[in-house]
Amino acid sequence: MRDGLALAPLRHAARGPEGAEVLHKFGITAAVFVSLLIVAGMGLAWLLSGSFEALIGTAYVQGLLAKVALAAGVLALAAVNKWRFVPFLQSSALAAARTLRHSISMEMVIIFGILLMTSGITTATTPPINF
Repeated sequence: MRDGLALAPLRHAARGPEGAEVLHKFGITAAVFVSLLIVAGMGLAWLLSGSFEALIGTAYVQGLLAKVALAAGVLALAAVNKWRFVPFLQSSALAAARTLRHSISMEMVIIFGILLMTSGITTATTPPINF
């Protein structure tokens, strides 16, 4: 949950228009790095398996796809926050602040789900290794 708690300062920044600039800059940086992590994870899974065909149908890939789906959910929420709620926050919309804080809380929950999924994948399965 520690990674999800990293969003707590952003949730605090979403209390008013003065935090909008911080949220805007974080959104740009986070979108780049989270996207790179997803691509790197998928590339690593492919490299470990040796081929896309060897990866399909394993318990590992099912867990990995669930994890990627959760990460995509976080990216989708982050995009809505960045393009819809942060601009409203800049215009002092109190309803936007409340909605943005709620959305960031949802991101925290999803990130916790990603960590749970990761622990499940690494405990119960192994990637198909091509040596």
